[in-house]
Amino acid sequence: VIRLTIDDDLMSDEGLANALAAVSDPDFQVMLFGALPCTGGSQWQNYNWKRGPDTQDKIRGHWDVFEVLFDNFMKVAAACRQNNGHIAVEWPRACSYWARPEVLNFIRLYDLVDYDFDGCMYGLCSIVEATLGDPIKKPWRIASDMPEFKHLRRQCTHTPSEHAPCAGKDTKLSEGYTDALARSIHACFALHDSSSGPGGTALPQDAFEEYVVDF
Repeated sequence: VIRLTIDDDLMSDEGLANALAAVSDPDFQVMLFGALPCTGGSQWQNYNWKRGPDTQDKIRGHWDVFEVLFDNFMKVAAACRQNNGHIAVEWPRACSYWARPEVLNFIRLYDLVDYDFDGCMYGLCSIVEATLGDPIKKPWRIASDMPEFKHLRRQCTHTPSEHAPCAGKDTKLSEGYTDALARSIHACFALHDSSSGPGGTALPQDAFEEYVVDF
């Protein structure tokens, strides 16, 4: 696993070069997993926009960052596909970036399929004292060309009253993945690696469950 973060500055030429190198090794089966910042596409920005020019400038700044990052992500995706790798993009389902023309074109170009799931089914819970431990129904989406992500499709089974709102301190918390979700994403790729090798066959949901338990 090669993790590239804000410290690698993927808006820079050096950061882009590191990302390109990470997906271009022909000796490894590669999945490029993009979890680009979604702040500028949050539905909260519809409310924040009304706060005035200073806040609007901050939102525009988030958009500028997104445009550079996504432009570089497309370059890395092209290198990944050239190396017979797979591609995945993750944002909340309500993120406005999904509707941007460049994102829609990217999804069509690589035939990405939507795999939707709810965070509360992967242990996402509130850390705020008043709602501590209550599940948070964060609506997530991964768009990918790797069909094993179908195993992630878990829709909420809680009642509405059981949930804590994804707001305040919990908003920042929800940017990260729970251990259960991280293990499940790795399990999907491991199952793909197992099923796509010589003589491999597609593996059922119970095999995925066993792998996550033993991961």
